[in-house]
Amino acid sequence: RLTDTIAIDATGKLNQYMDMAQMMTQSGAFTHEQSAKVAVERFAADGVYAFDYFSGVRTSIEAAVRRALVTGVNQATAEISLANAEELGTDLVEVTSHRAARPSHAAWQGGVYSISGNDQKHKGLVETTGYGTGPGLAGWGCRHSFFAYVDGISEQLPKEEYSQETYEQEQESRYNERTIRHWKRRAATLEAGGQDATKAREKVKAWQQKQREHIAKTGLTREYVRERIYG
Repeated sequence: RLTDTIAIDATGKLNQYMDMAQMMTQSGAFTHEQSAKVAVERFAADGVYAFDYFSGVRTSIEAAVRRALVTGVNQATAEISLANAEELGTDLVEVTSHRAARPSHAAWQGGVYSISGNDQKHKGLVETTGYGTGPGLAGWGCRHSFFAYVDGISEQLPKEEYSQETYEQEQESRYNERTIRHWKRRAATLEAGGQDATKAREKVKAWQQKQREHIAKTGLTREYVRERIYG
């Protein structure tokens, strides 16, 4: 009974803090990062520093909150787009595109699709993009969105061509950021326990230097907020 109570309480806190962060972002008064920071600090104050997914993967609180927030906001935006399409009387939507899309999404990004799947000229949205599923459009961490498209009236936006090189460069940046957070957390834990954290701090500096070199080489923008830890 005690274990069940703890689990229910933890789930309630998860829903409460993530709902709060999503509402803050959708209000327009806060950026994704500002909202994520507030949620992460709430979790940290409760002693939660990582999430264990059913797949067995453990993710830091910073990464998990950011991913859930982006996904939640994108799914809410998608629902609004579907409502707009219905209001306009169109069965079509256009999906956005970007250079660093994950390979499985690159095949369908930038296209026009049928919401019902019954259009003769366009492929079905769900069947083609996996909309409504975790790995698909507007799913886990997906940065794509879509909007109403009226055939014969709307003009498609210029499509950003997928770049495997850019995708791999961004993935390397994400790895560097995760490693920086790991060593920062290790150093903070050692210091909190009164232990020598010199080696951990040296690791932080080494990985920050590696990230600086990677950013300079690729021309990507360094996202310092992804390197922070809270609590």
